[in-house]
Amino acid sequence: MGHNGKPDPHRLRLQHNGLSFIETGPGIDNRAPAGEQKNFNTWPWHSPGRADLLTGEEKRMTDQKPRILFLDMFDTTSAYYRIYLINDALVRQDKAIAISAGALWHHVAKHDLKEMAGHLRRCSIASDIIIIQQYPTLETIEWIKAWRYMNKLVLIESDDLADNTTETIDRITQGRARSKWLNRIAVWSQADGFLTSTKYLADHYSAKFNKPAYVFKNYLDFTDDRWQKEKVFNEKIIIGYMGSMSHTADVGLIKDAILYIADKHPEVEFRIMGACPHELINSGRENIKRIKENFNISEYTKEVAQFDIGLAPLEDLPFNHAKSDLKFLEYARFKIPGIYSKVQAYRDSVVNGHTGILTDNTPEAWALELTKLIIDEKKRAKIGAAAFEYCRTKRDILDHTDEFLKLLKKAQDERKTITNTSLIIPRKGIIIPTC
Repeated sequence: MGHNGKPDPHRLRLQHNGLSFIETGPGIDNRAPAGEQKNFNTWPWHSPGRADLLTGEEKRMTDQKPRILFLDMFDTTSAYYRIYLINDALVRQDKAIAISAGALWHHVAKHDLKEMAGHLRRCSIASDIIIIQQYPTLETIEWIKAWRYMNKLVLIESDDLADNTTETIDRITQGRARSKWLNRIAVWSQADGFLTSTKYLADHYSAKFNKPAYVFKNYLDFTDDRWQKEKVFNEKIIIGYMGSMSHTADVGLIKDAILYIADKHPEVEFRIMGACPHELINSGRENIKRIKENFNISEYTKEVAQFDIGLAPLEDLPFNHAKSDLKFLEYARFKIPGIYSKVQAYRDSVVNGHTGILTDNTPEAWALELTKLIIDEKKRAKIGAAAFEYCRTKRDILDHTDEFLKLLKKAQDERKTITNTSLIIPRKGIIIPTC
């Protein structure tokens, strides 16, 4: 279900794929629509109620597939790329037993928090590997200690730089929930290690927390029908940007270039989703449009499909050094030629002039590259096609599931065991953040 509260048909497909290993029994229907599940206690690797014993000696499945529970940030684009895609790919290829908290949530009757917490408690105890993307509550610390005591691998998944500097806190929280952000760092320090999207991020976490960190890049699912959107004919050349509010300063880098191009080229239209400086919102120019501030993945892909040129500015500072090339992947999926800041995130995947345009972070440089693409339709098509081919051959999630499992195996081999026999295992359900 998206942020607008409406069911997302594809997410339901992902959920059912993810839940396909649940045994059918009285009151359980794996085909039931979201919100109609009445019972969720029977898992194939233990008998009903077995998990309530809170023991680390769960009954193992005969084929010894990894059993993975993802505690994700429900229905966010981050959860989609970092959790749902790999969860779905592993299950579709029958390489692991995996489920996400987001999938469970959509199958809990009336979205009952207490019931959900109980399910997560049982599922976590029956799993071998727990990957946490969110849950910045101090109560989570006790659960991580319990899971590690039961010899479970606990990894923190992050594709953002988590630090307690003013710059990072301001970027991520926009002044909101600072205490939760600091709690997150306290929680993360208890895990076995980290799973990140970039080497810079992995190196940072290893140094900061003195724990191993493993890199698994962002990928695309070329079977996802939400990325099959058709471009609607428009007389204007659509130049677009999309990004969370933490990127407002990045768009601010090129605001003067956008204003200049909007005045110089009436044949173009700028469409900005998410982060947008006030100078652009209040510019009064009809060909600069703020589409919306928040969006789900289906709305997101529908809008991006209309772009003729994609923008990806990034300030050259530590927070952005940790960023991945995700915007390149998204533009490339629709064969959209992109213009990218000449920074770390895009240096490997964007070959200047071939799969994209790399440029300096000055208004003059951005205006120049925009002008070149605006007047050269053949160049736009050539770059877009090359970018798509790179992603199709190098960045398909279904080609990288073995790589993901090898990373988890390496993490299991390198983890440190907990020998504190006096540890008290939490009796209550996992605390679920509501925002």
